Amino acid sequence: MSNEEYEKLEKQYRPMIYRLAKVFDPRGQRRDEVMQELRIALWRAGETYRDDRGANFTTYAYRCMKNRGCHFIRDSSAKKFFGGSHNRAAGQRDYPILVD
Repeated sequence: MSNEEYEKLEKQYRPMIYRLAKVFDPRGQRRDEVMQELRIALWRAGETYRDDRGANFTTYAYRCMKNRGCHFIRDSSAKKFFGGSHNRAAGQRDYPILVD
């Protein structure tokens, strides 16, 4: 997808991006980050959409943006709560294991 194609797509779906950003960040504390994630999801939707799958593009783009927003909120909440250790490989720990 060219830059011009994406800009046209982003302009068309801007209201949806704003609406979803308000859903994922109702207080507006991280609105720019959320909107950037939603724009990335829209770009990827434009790259991966296949019309032979039966869904129209608007439905597909909405689902992609909603999933990306959910993942962003979940991951950022986990980082705040767990201090970023939730993404470590299995077996790596920040804390000692106590064995009786």
